[in-house]
Amino acid sequence: MARAMARGAKTHGERNWTKGMPVDHCLNHAFNHVVKHMEGDRSEEHLAHAMCNLAMAIHFLEKDQCRQS
Repeated sequence: MARAMARGAKTHGERNWTKGMPVDHCLNHAFNHVVKHMEGDRSEEHLAHAMCNLAMAIHFLEKDQCRQS
């Protein structure tokens, strides 16, 4: 997960995810990463990315920081 978060920071900006995003976006991205892994795509660490997206969704739900899509 740390590598996935570091890659995200490089791509989207340091701690960009803390600005919030719709939980359904997190869940959709997590699902897409799981599907890509199941299809055999090993171009990136899809399961780690899925875990990060799920962790972000949990964070937003627990902190009541859910934004509407």
